[in-house]
Amino acid sequence: MRVLFCHDGPVRIDELGNHYGTAHNDDTFIRYYDIADSLAVAMRVARISSREANKGLSRITVSPFEVVECPNIASLKGQLINKKIAKDILDDEVQRSDYIIARLPSFIGFIAVDMAKKHNKPYLVEVVSCPWDVLWNYNLKGKLLAPAMYASTKKGYGKLLLLYMLLMCFYSLVIRLAVDQLVVQMYH
Repeated sequence: MRVLFCHDGPVRIDELGNHYGTAHNDDTFIRYYDIADSLAVAMRVARISSREANKGLSRITVSPFEVVECPNIASLKGQLINKKIAKDILDDEVQRSDYIIARLPSFIGFIAVDMAKKHNKPYLVEVVSCPWDVLWNYNLKGKLLAPAMYASTKKGYGKLLLLYMLLMCFYSLVIRLAVDQLVVQMYH
């Protein structure tokens, strides 16, 4: 069985074809081999030198492991120019796969879920953060994008996901308040 893991990434590739990641590593991917004979990841790709690979990156050694390169669609330019290309790539890859895993929030993950629904493929959604928190607290562009990403996540992926997202946002807020309180206590 082929599992397709979809996220914005990026995964890094050196000149020798070795794959590297920070948040994406063997620990991330090994669990999917319980349900898969092969794993493909659809992500952005960053090309690096082997010298750069030694700077805090984890080499991905799970096998079989295939990288399906998707264009960057996490920007206005990407949405306007690359989104159609990404949709075509993901449409083909979802059809070739038996099971889809979409890590959200991510633009590639959102498209993968839409394609899984279109082709009646089973899919799993991993929500790794609250889209509101991630974007609102990033920068001005994030503040502009946060309401739309939050609403699309809420609308497109059901009540259970919404409850999970709200809990993530709540816990994130509680942790931030606790850290702020500790900082205040440290300086007084």
